[in-house]
Amino acid sequence: MLWSHPQPDREERVEFGDYQIGLPAGGVEVGVGEYVEFVATSRDVTYGFGVFRQDGRMLYGESVVRTVILADLLVSMFVWSHHLLADRPQPLVLKVLSGQLITWGQFLTMGLTIYAVMMTIWLARPVKLTAPLKFVLGSIFGFAVGGAAGLIRANVGLNLVLHNTQWVVNPHAHVLLMISLGNLLFAVVYALVPMLTKLEIRSQKLATLHFWGWTGGTVIMTWAMGLAGSRGMLRRMLYLNGEFTGYQVAAVIGALIVGASFVLFLVNVVWTLGLPNVLSLVLPQRWLERRYGKAKA
Repeated sequence: MLWSHPQPDREERVEFGDYQIGLPAGGVEVGVGEYVEFVATSRDVTYGFGVFRQDGRMLYGESVVRTVILADLLVSMFVWSHHLLADRPQPLVLKVLSGQLITWGQFLTMGLTIYAVMMTIWLARPVKLTAPLKFVLGSIFGFAVGGAAGLIRANVGLNLVLHNTQWVVNPHAHVLLMISLGNLLFAVVYALVPMLTKLEIRSQKLATLHFWGWTGGTVIMTWAMGLAGSRGMLRRMLYLNGEFTGYQVAAVIGALIVGASFVLFLVNVVWTLGLPNVLSLVLPQRWLERRYGKAKA
C-alpha cells in the first residue's frame, strides 16, 4: 500500500544532465522484491517547457524561455509602482514611467511566454488531449485573460475609475490565481499521480467535468463581479438589495459551480488512491494499521 514506508535495502545514485540520465558505471540491477531508493541529482539547472513525443524525444523552447524569463525578471523589477497609481504622494512621472509604460512591457514578456509554451506543444505533435494538457491549456488561458485585465488597469487615468473596485480582485486577481495558477497545480496533480503511484486517474470524465466546472465557474464569477466593478461596485463592501444584486447572484452561481467541480476532483483523487492512502497524509500510520491492517512491503 502507498502509505507504507519500508526501509530501503540499498541506495543508488543517478545524475541528470541535458535531459539525460546517468547511471552508475556498472549499471543498476534490482532483484525481485528488493526495495531500492534512488537519489537523483542534477548537474545543470535549465529553464524550459518539455513535452514528450510518442517516440520518446523531448522538444523544448529552452533558448526562448530563458530569454523570456530574463526579460520578465528585468521588467518586474521596475513595475512595482503600478500598485500605487492612486496614491497622491507618488510623483506623476513615476506613475507614468513605472506604473504605466514599463508595466506595459509585461505584454511582451507575457506574449513570449505564451508563444513558447504553445509552440512547444505544437512541435511536440502528436499529443493526446489528456487531463494534464487540458489544465495546462486552461492555465494559459487564465494567464492571458488575467494578465491582460491587470495591464488594462496600468493606466493613470483609467486606474482612477477602477481603483479599489471588484475589477481589481476578479478579472485580474482571481482569474490569475484560480484559472492560471489553480489549473496549473491541478495539471501537476493529474500528471504526477500516475507517475509516482503507477495508478491511472480512475475517471477521465470526472477530470473533464472538473476542468470545465473550475474554469467555466471562475469565468462566470469573475466576469459578473468585474462588470459590477466597472460600474462602481467597491471591494470589501457589503451591498444588499441594490443595483449590483444581479451581478452578485451570477457570481454566487459561478462560485457554486467551482465548489462542485472541486468536490469532483477530491472524489476522483480519493477514488484513485484509496481512502487509506489519502488519510495517511494527515493521520499517524499506527492508526491506519489498527483500522486497515499492516501494509504489505
